[in-house]
Amino acid sequence: AHIDGFRDVFDFLSNPTLQDSGVLNPREYVGALRQMRSGFDKTPLDVADNLLQHADGAMQKVEILRKGNFSKSLEYTLSDIESMSWLGRYYSNKISAAVEIAWFQQTGYPHHKNNAIEIMETALKCWKEYARICNTHYYPQHLARTKTLDWDLLTKEVEKEVRLVRQMD
Repeated sequence: AHIDGFRDVFDFLSNPTLQDSGVLNPREYVGALRQMRSGFDKTPLDVADNLLQHADGAMQKVEILRKGNFSKSLEYTLSDIESMSWLGRYYSNKISAAVEIAWFQQTGYPHHKNNAIEIMETALKCWKEYARICNTHYYPQHLARTKTLDWDLLTKEVEKEVRLVRQMD
């Protein structure tokens, strides 16, 4: 079953970015590079790198804090931070894969497809870590804005997006 509100990697290709953010979506970014335009405030790959840096930084802090004595409530907080770190890594990889897909769609070069597949496989691993932690502390629920929040169902969506990347022509 498809979950309403889930946006796969292909939606990321041409999804509008925040107005006045200076960030191009992956399709616009690759098109601009192919036209040899430059001078971007921030590229999609900058966004992906920024997410990854924050995720890695948060995980390092969690690992340090877990070495000390702490309460159960702190462990829940550290688990939430760890889960958000895995989610940040997932989105970082998803954005990078979208850029590779844009390159593949605009050039037809197969190494871009292969790169996108590899990156999305890493994204799936990150998602599964995120889901594992969330399933430990939270129950699936229905929310007004995001609709169904069920990590197992969402994992099926992430697995589907990896399959779709593999099937690209």
